[in-house]
Amino acid sequence: MSRKSVTSSNPIVKISRRGAQRLKSGHVWVYRSDVVAADGVGPGALVSVHDERGKPMGTALYSTASQIAVRMIARDALLMPSPIVSEWCKIAMPIASSSVKLTFCPG
Repeated sequence: MSRKSVTSSNPIVKISRRGAQRLKSGHVWVYRSDVVAADGVGPGALVSVHDERGKPMGTALYSTASQIAVRMIARDALLMPSPIVSEWCKIAMPIASSSVKLTFCPG
């Protein structure tokens, strides 16, 4: 089964081979120790996840504080604004604590 490749303007987070293998086996998160590069990516950012070779692995939320740095939300590229993300923001924004920054949600 081939996945449709869509390019995204989201910041890129590169992950290690071990992190990529975990995602391929069904995990939905990547530990900070498996993040190879996340230059200039802010907390709560919607990011494109790539393996070390640059192959896109999907779209995730990025945390600068947690040991779980990457939380996958799609196996494909999500472009902003995405109906999925927009709906998620409607639900999440009212209940997000003040310590959580949802930088990809408008308003």
